[in-house]
Amino acid sequence: GDGGNQQPADAEQQAGTDHQHGVADIDGIARLRKRPIRDEARGAAMWSDRVVTVVLALDIGGTKLAAGLVDDGGEVLVHDRAPTPDSLDPEELWAAVVQLVDDLLARPDAEPYDGIGIGCGGPMEWPAGRVSPINIHGWRDFPLLDRVRDRYAGGRPAVIHNDAVALALAEHRWGAGQGHDH
Repeated sequence: GDGGNQQPADAEQQAGTDHQHGVADIDGIARLRKRPIRDEARGAAMWSDRVVTVVLALDIGGTKLAAGLVDDGGEVLVHDRAPTPDSLDPEELWAAVVQLVDDLLARPDAEPYDGIGIGCGGPMEWPAGRVSPINIHGWRDFPLLDRVRDRYAGGRPAVIHNDAVALALAEHRWGAGQGHDH
């Protein structure tokens, strides 16, 4: 079973995924209010009534790595950044992400988080989250989403998308695009 949770007919849409257009609603993770979560990247349904109020947000770029805890109103509660290593070793790059996130989560002002959102440059195998960013030469077909899930999700929802898409969605929800349809 589904643990007693009802699965509405439009569950995928409520979970923040538009399968017809192949676009994820990244800010949907911050809007979930006792809605089902369908985890397509793992190839299985994961239904949850978890309320998401704080998101661990990761921005993976060619010059900097950034991590923060962001509330459902878009307020950055705590954040940090580090330079992206100039390395061809995928594990050295991953270790830099781990160090940044571990340090952030160890801070006394870090709050518990309910979900994870990742923005990373492409190309990317989406929604599986295997990345080959053109500006991070050490990551080719790197399983970023799986690595983040394995280390930080602990059953919480986690999503990834191209950093440009994540930026556009954030602008639409909290920035200059707020209140506009296009």
